[in-house]
Amino acid sequence: MYKFRLRILNFIIGAIFGWPFFIFPTSTFGEELSSLAQSKHWLRLLHFQTSLFGKQESQVDSPIFFLSGNKQDAEAELRSTLKALYLPQDPQKLDEHAQCRFPARTAWLIKNLRISDLPLVRCPAFTGYFERIKAKSIVLIFSSYNTGGPSSLFGHTFVRINQRKSDDDGPNFDLTNMGFNFAANQDTDNPILYTIKGIFGGFKGVFSLVPFYYKVREYSDFESRDLWEYEFKFTEEESKFFVKHLWELGDAWFDYTYFFENCSWHMLTALEAIRPDLNFTEHLQFATIPSDTVRVLFHHPEMLKEVKFRPSAQRRFLTRYYELSKPEATSTLEMVKHLSTDSLPDQNSSRGRVLDAAIDYMDFEYAANLAPEISNEFTKFKHVLLRERSKIGNYNSTIIIPVPENEAPHLAHSSNRWQVGNIWREHRPSDVSLGYRFALHDLIDPPLGFPEGIGLAMFNFDFTANIKTHSFRLTEFSFFDLKSFKSVLGFEQALSWEAKLGMWRTSDQNCFDCLATAGESSVGVNVSLSSLMPALFFLAASEVTYSPEYIGRELNLNLGPKIGASIFLPLGIRSHHFWQRKFFVEQNVDFEDFFKSEVQKDLNKKLSIRFKYSASLLEKNYSVVLLFYPN
Repeated sequence: MYKFRLRILNFIIGAIFGWPFFIFPTSTFGEELSSLAQSKHWLRLLHFQTSLFGKQESQVDSPIFFLSGNKQDAEAELRSTLKALYLPQDPQKLDEHAQCRFPARTAWLIKNLRISDLPLVRCPAFTGYFERIKAKSIVLIFSSYNTGGPSSLFGHTFVRINQRKSDDDGPNFDLTNMGFNFAANQDTDNPILYTIKGIFGGFKGVFSLVPFYYKVREYSDFESRDLWEYEFKFTEEESKFFVKHLWELGDAWFDYTYFFENCSWHMLTALEAIRPDLNFTEHLQFATIPSDTVRVLFHHPEMLKEVKFRPSAQRRFLTRYYELSKPEATSTLEMVKHLSTDSLPDQNSSRGRVLDAAIDYMDFEYAANLAPEISNEFTKFKHVLLRERSKIGNYNSTIIIPVPENEAPHLAHSSNRWQVGNIWREHRPSDVSLGYRFALHDLIDPPLGFPEGIGLAMFNFDFTANIKTHSFRLTEFSFFDLKSFKSVLGFEQALSWEAKLGMWRTSDQNCFDCLATAGESSVGVNVSLSSLMPALFFLAASEVTYSPEYIGRELNLNLGPKIGASIFLPLGIRSHHFWQRKFFVEQNVDFEDFFKSEVQKDLNKKLSIRFKYSASLLEKNYSVVLLFYPN
């Protein structure tokens, strides 16, 4: 009765003297607010995290997100929010009222404080948004790896909000649903500057709402990336609460960092804000990349309803293409090459197969030229193909695209890797070998969860230690070590390449065992003969090294051929070998040969053993290391 009277008094005083003198009701809840402000759910709605030094603060960096003006005080924000919910609404600024700006906070406070006397407000912007989404279920999407640019090198994750559940009756119109994306506000196209700013937090990261078909167009069509979809078992009420929380984040921004506060991390923290019992981020290491996001979902298997695969436009075309006869395949390529139907077969079934393949080919090869608003020779020719295809009746164009189960990202090993072992050298004492790699995968790591023939490694550290000599030395640091081996026997006929930048020890005529700043690159062709020999490559390689320890010239360049193979044997034994001849530019010695061989056997999902051998003119090295892939 006391609380009721106090609230009536508040209303009367506020009506007479205006809202600046409003007596807010937070005092009526007493100590309840203090304990509630430290609850896990409230802290997650504010995106609070605890630092390595025990300091608690929100990861949201825009002041507009905090009514208290303090990102480090969860209780002050709760009290400020509660006060703001009772303020009169400005008729000229309807959508700026706290109930409109923070609908998830409002719903949470109403439930936990059993509030029933909030003033009624109108929120036209939020209401329009909320009714347009019509959330019923939530799906996390993983877009597969793309070596075409630094921003998509390790894949990408975003969320789709479904307007129906997967087991609801009726047609499924996934493409008409809405997607929520978190990404950096990119202000440069320079890949080097992008990488530097992305690593050190030079971008603002924001949430954005986009139609799902835009994301499919971007990833599946433009970039030929497969999508993996993970549907949660959230209730309809929880799905709607998530949409309310994403609205709160719409005007906020975060300091975006490529390996920490990125799309993967903030998608997980937003999902954790739905329910306090979800602990996805607890299973992550100190840094996060998209494949980690997908793997940690399976620490809560009870929350996952279904996993689906959405093939890229390129995969759809290749599935059709490899089912064509040789004359049909030739006809398809001729048609698209010359944008002409002159080579179209006469027989209806053959004609249908060729037209379907040609339409799919146009969709991935000329995706950027086929936007609805563009009228050009490509869009006109696609319309010709569609008209011809519509004339063929009684022909089933359905194809079955096999799901590449071995590429499912949730099956992948941990993104980071630790190693310990021993290294033996001729004419020198043996050393203990220690190492750490931040991300992600090399050619003979456990292959599940990754496309064949790619290596995506960054921040790899190798050290040697010797107790007798009291030494601890850096033997190699690679900022990145990227490899892409595609077979020239396939449809793509793409070149294979390697690129590496960092520091490593060299032993040649310039200096023995000198630490040099170095970069190397290779380009050439690769032939995939079978699943046992996925790579047989012939590359032209170059290497630039710099060290003040070098005799004579401090900067050196070598060029030459590089020949090698990847061989995968039964029992999970994988190996990679190569021979390289280095021709030195402007040096006393014309060339030197170098050979390296690595063999790996998995002991279990987290532990593998790797044997290494390398040989040059001056030295031979043998090593055995245990590799550990955590979580």
